Amino acid sequence: MKTIFPIILIFIGLNLWAQDLISVTYEGYVKSTPPLERYKNNPQKLAEMERAFEEAAKIPSIHILTLNKNESSFVLEERIQNNQPSERGMSMVRFTACNDLYINLNNKFILNEHDLGQKKYVIKDSLKSLDWKITNEKKEILGLEVRKAAAVYDSITNVEVWYAPKISFKNGPSQYWGLPGLILEVNESNHYPNGVENQVRFIATSIDTQPKSAEIERFEKHKQITQEEYDEILSEMQKVYQEMHDDGVQKD
Repeated sequence: MKTIFPIILIFIGLNLWAQDLISVTYEGYVKSTPPLERYKNNPQKLAEMERAFEEAAKIPSIHILTLNKNESSFVLEERIQNNQPSERGMSMVRFTACNDLYINLNNKFILNEHDLGQKKYVIKDSLKSLDWKITNEKKEILGLEVRKAAAVYDSITNVEVWYAPKISFKNGPSQYWGLPGLILEVNESNHYPNGVENQVRFIATSIDTQPKSAEIERFEKHKQITQEEYDEILSEMQKVYQEMHDDGVQKD
């Protein structure tokens, strides 16, 4: 068995490398530590909210990465979470680790799908390159050797990933790409100026080398806008909401 096992792994690696299209399933987890000062005078509510966020951190969102050598889509798979906390009187919190995304490596752009009101918009932006620092650390995910790399994404986000050199696709979950191998695990830390901290984790749970119905989602059905246009629409909606809220307060 000691001689057969390495041969099997080599075969798996070569088989994955030879595929034109593969599909990878990831579990996404979000651990959030929001500011809860507003509840400091209500110990019962504070404890309730803290418990709700703790429970939400245990419930994964399921995402499918479908990719070829030049492009990929990363899409949430809707599933009913039977282990969702349903304790009476408890505030329900559920996190989604990432919006749906499309990445084009040839043309270096990314599409990010957002729900705004009753409409879906797709924000087009340039694909950000990261200065990855590859380390000597190694481990195994799904029987494949993976190596660790780290980068600073922006002023609030640091990320560590594990990628599989034997799978030569340069993509991964969320907006991460550009390593000499498929990214199978992401650990992202976000520290916002308002005190909110998020820990986001993606971990691959399966790789389908011959997906029967897999296709790359390019979001062609939804209106494509820039980030500036999206911000303007969001600002107008917030103004309308605030005016409605103010009118309601005045009527009371």
